[in-house]
Amino acid sequence: MTLTIDLTPEQEARLQREAARYGLAPAIYAHRLLVESLPPADNPAEGPEPLTDDEFDALLDAMSEGMDPNQPPLAEEATRRASFYGDRG
Repeated sequence: MTLTIDLTPEQEARLQREAARYGLAPAIYAHRLLVESLPPADNPAEGPEPLTDDEFDALLDAMSEGMDPNQPPLAEEATRRASFYGDRG
């Protein structure tokens, strides 16, 4: 299905700005927003469409933006189960 949606210049600028933030074309970003806002499908196995490799890479790039590349890694102990659950196992 093809839809035509009229946006105000301000809405269009917002869409373009947000799409650029994720490294996506505005049409792809708008498609994602629409699909994610639809109610669940009758068939629970359908769910949302998986991200393409390019969309996933763009999302990771956007998430890492502004991170300090010189930040030291977490200590090994910080990633152990006991550090999360303590005495609870």
